[in-house]
Amino acid sequence: MVLQPKIIYHLAGIFSLACAFYILIPGIGAFRIRNTWRNFRTLLLRSALMPPVRYKDIHSIDETSGRNGRSYRFFGRLQAMQEDNTVWLNDGEVSLLAELQQVYVYILSFNTPITPDSWSRYPAQPPQRVKWEKISSLPEETKIFISGSLVFKDGHAAFIDTPDDPLCVLIYEWQDSEVLLRGTWSGRQKNEYWNAMTPGSLTLGFFSLFIYFYVLMRFPPLMLPALLALALSCIPFTPLIPPGIIAYYFYRRFWQQGRVLRAQRDILRLPLVFFSEHDRSETGRSVTLSSGEKYVMREVVCDEIPSGSAVHWIMPAVQSAESAQDCVFFGREGPDFERPMDPMAEAIAVPGDPFILSHRCQVHALRKEVLGLLILLFGIGITDFLLFVLFSYLVL
Repeated sequence: MVLQPKIIYHLAGIFSLACAFYILIPGIGAFRIRNTWRNFRTLLLRSALMPPVRYKDIHSIDETSGRNGRSYRFFGRLQAMQEDNTVWLNDGEVSLLAELQQVYVYILSFNTPITPDSWSRYPAQPPQRVKWEKISSLPEETKIFISGSLVFKDGHAAFIDTPDDPLCVLIYEWQDSEVLLRGTWSGRQKNEYWNAMTPGSLTLGFFSLFIYFYVLMRFPPLMLPALLALALSCIPFTPLIPPGIIAYYFYRRFWQQGRVLRAQRDILRLPLVFFSEHDRSETGRSVTLSSGEKYVMREVVCDEIPSGSAVHWIMPAVQSAESAQDCVFFGREGPDFERPMDPMAEAIAVPGDPFILSHRCQVHALRKEVLGLLILLFGIGITDFLLFVLFSYLVL
């Protein structure tokens, strides 16, 4: 009984190390990376509400009014690089500067064309996120999208990064009209747990617990915490050992389904940024885009939308309570089902109420992710217990 408190202290220390290296540190990195990509999607969605930069806007910004800045968005091409962190951008009508010091740039790689089933597949790799200073060089005419505060500085209009109005900068290929869709769809980490802090944390957890086991092995009365430390040190490998590998398979499956649902939720929210929730009760609701076009949300029969039109059908993996024949269409005002000229406004058809469906996607995504995590933890627990029993027979 004299050693009982020591055993408790060692057990507490072992569990603390395991929680710190396997849960706490990777969890902190997971929340950081999730918040990073959430901010990216928020900035990208907010840019849809900003007016595009026109020639007349450049001349309306003078030394007095321009210091406070006005929010604009701009699709341009790289014209020249001035010093290390300043670039000239041009869209054929307007030339302006962008100061990119300490600004994170997102590189979108469009490997495949958009197809009708693109919104039901697992999202592709997220955009590459890199500080501007890490980009060694870019070819002339590289497509760059930028949104944020436009000010008048040193006789020129310039985009600058501010705490209240941070810049959103994307390097992309293909069409301007695909930036918002592809950026929103792929703008998330596939698995936040696996981040920059995870490999080092798992390695430290393994070695610290193994060393703990090696030290306690010299004291036979402390064999129980020693074996526990050895079993817990193997946690990074248990998802690859039966029966943990079976749980890992189902965890991956449910996690991917949750990722798809979250991405579908974000796509459903793209056109909703122009409307409020009470607008869904008003058939034929329309708003004026910053480009001056009319953007409408109207209820239609699904069969009315021609199959060859440039409408993106968003069919989330959740059931809708509405009739399968009723759709909500977002697009240009008029009898035809067309998308606006504004590249940040999409032609989208949703079979059901997009407000309700986006909420259901979020709820079902959370359920899928929690279920996947519970299955994974159960598999790790069973496998680690079997390892503990095996080590007990081998050591004792």
